[in-house]
Amino acid sequence: MQRSVRPNGRRVVAIAAICSLASFVLLLFDTPGQAQVPYNSADIKASATGTVLHAGALQSGSTRVLDGELAFSGAAFDSGGLQKALSNELQRQYAAADAKKLAAARASALEIGLGVTPTDPNQVIIAGEATASSPPVSKPVTKTVGPVPAGPLAWASLLTGTAAANGDTNLCALGEDLSNGTASAADAQLLDTGTSTPTGLQAPVLAVDAPAPDRAVSNSTSRTLFVSQRDSKGKLQGSDMGVLSEVRETIAPVTFFKGTPNQFTIEVLGEWVLQTVATGIDGGSYVQYGPENASPATPILRVIQASGTQTLTFQQVFGSAGQAITIPGVAEIVIGEAPRAIGGATGSKPTTSSNGTTTSAAVDVVRVRSLPGAPASIADVRLGHMEASATVPGGGVSCPVPITKTPTATSVPAGGGFTTAFTVTNPFKCTLIGVAVTDDVSTTGSATFSVGKTDPTATVSGSETSGSLSFPAFDLKPGEKKALSADFVAGSGSGDIVDTAKASASLKDCGAPGATVNGVDVSVTGASLDGSSAPVTVAVGSGGAGSSGTTGVEAAVATPLANNAAASAAPNSGELPRTGAEILRILAIAMFCLVIGFAAIAIRYSYRAS
Repeated sequence: MQRSVRPNGRRVVAIAAICSLASFVLLLFDTPGQAQVPYNSADIKASATGTVLHAGALQSGSTRVLDGELAFSGAAFDSGGLQKALSNELQRQYAAADAKKLAAARASALEIGLGVTPTDPNQVIIAGEATASSPPVSKPVTKTVGPVPAGPLAWASLLTGTAAANGDTNLCALGEDLSNGTASAADAQLLDTGTSTPTGLQAPVLAVDAPAPDRAVSNSTSRTLFVSQRDSKGKLQGSDMGVLSEVRETIAPVTFFKGTPNQFTIEVLGEWVLQTVATGIDGGSYVQYGPENASPATPILRVIQASGTQTLTFQQVFGSAGQAITIPGVAEIVIGEAPRAIGGATGSKPTTSSNGTTTSAAVDVVRVRSLPGAPASIADVRLGHMEASATVPGGGVSCPVPITKTPTATSVPAGGGFTTAFTVTNPFKCTLIGVAVTDDVSTTGSATFSVGKTDPTATVSGSETSGSLSFPAFDLKPGEKKALSADFVAGSGSGDIVDTAKASASLKDCGAPGATVNGVDVSVTGASLDGSSAPVTVAVGSGGAGSSGTTGVEAAVATPLANNAAASAAPNSGELPRTGAEILRILAIAMFCLVIGFAAIAIRYSYRAS
């Protein structure tokens, strides 16, 4: 006789309870991870400013000069508009306030301010000054002048300033700088204590020049730009965008008290760089500073005086907390201090947030203060002053591929047809590789559709009420466009045919100078883009919304793929929920487990009842 086996009710209930509890925990603790924020809704701030030579409170005899700036550059970007003017910690402005502008740059090769307050512009001389702001984006502005005989205050053989601003409201500037200011000055001299001539100052307090022409030019470049989400060692951490703010300076030899027994010269060798990077990824906020491409034994600085020359290597300067050199009765020189907080005291730490969203730092390559007994009072001289700051949202920034679509009709009768044209544009200074275009189509009411000819031939999937078209991938060089098309035929029902085109691509062969951090390329090459057109609605028969004029053809705008509703629900979090597919998967598991749980409980009680 066959023996019947009754299920173990307690075991069934226990399994059901565990499954139900697990599903509940999944729902409770599956918190959203960091996701990129679309460019047109991201909070992005970046700034950089550098001054090859800042001389404050100079005094010689009866001549008093409160401020001097040589090769002064600045660059700024704010996705919310430049709501306030930006000044460096020396209280010199490098970006003007303009809420309608996103990006601004300034380059001033030489400024001398006589009797100015910290908030006044230097008005005695502003030579080789260039400014730019956007939108709209325009060509770079360059100003050149020279020679500049302005004794006894200043003299220079050639001054140049170039400024560019590429901030756009809807499109990321990729493969080029968001903003860039570059200032250079050749054979500059400040404050004559002797007799000035048209060819130079006879006894300048500061002379930034050299016998060799290739070493007589001081240059300062400040820029902000998008970079790929890489760490300081170059490892790719994400596929979206971070921001780099950077100052690069080349400093001509600076001679103090030229033509006097107290003369000494400081030579800063090579190009010096301060960089701040924010990627929006945990641990992706960092600062890099130092002379470019220098080994520990590389000579990077010399102090030359009548008694001899003191040479310092990279290891000597950066192997400790910097170097201090005193020339008795003349000057105190501080060299190689570590980066600090902007506006902070020596020894303060740069800002580097743990979640990778914010970083900022300031540094002086050399600081000089004159001592009693010197032929002129120099209260504050900075060589190689640099500041940089970068902020991005959590997860980084997603940049859209511009794609638009236009149907040949806003409404068609049942059985009628129309053609939709798609256009993908590459406005970037990079090549878009592997551009993939898909078109998701759905219907409302009883409307149906079928797909006819496509150009190029697309793969069609789905049903007559919901489907998708996938076009073959292609590449687009900078400035190129690609046109695609698809023919649609409406079925016998009425309603709307609604479709949205999407495009994705990777970046390669970017045209701007390489963005390197500590010798590692961090440019946008390797990052990926996603874009989406606005939904387009075509009404079918008399039941479609489009036939009444309430929907029609919407403007096709390049917008990133993102859950806009979720973004607006948590505007200050800096994080977006995971995609709907992820949430639906979790809900499906949870509902399945709950059903099993309730079924098991029902079985248990049914057996108990029997």
